[in-house]
Amino acid sequence: MLSREDLLESLKLCKDEESRTILVCGQNGNNPLFLANLSLEEQSRVKALLLALKKESESHVKTYEQLIASIEASEQDVF
Repeated sequence: MLSREDLLESLKLCKDEESRTILVCGQNGNNPLFLANLSLEEQSRVKALLLALKKESESHVKTYEQLIASIEASEQDVF
């Protein structure tokens, strides 16, 4: 079992990692140097995959934020 504070700390760390993923996917998907050694077809595929990962991470951040808010509002101390 986890204490409320330990769970909140873990969820906040996960949310922060997902937020960094959004930045990395966004930056690399638009970085011509990152894609320079790839064919146009490969560049397109990589951009699409990075965009999908970015959107998925945005969804995860929202989920983590909702979980954090629910736990912070809860009086329960052990999960």
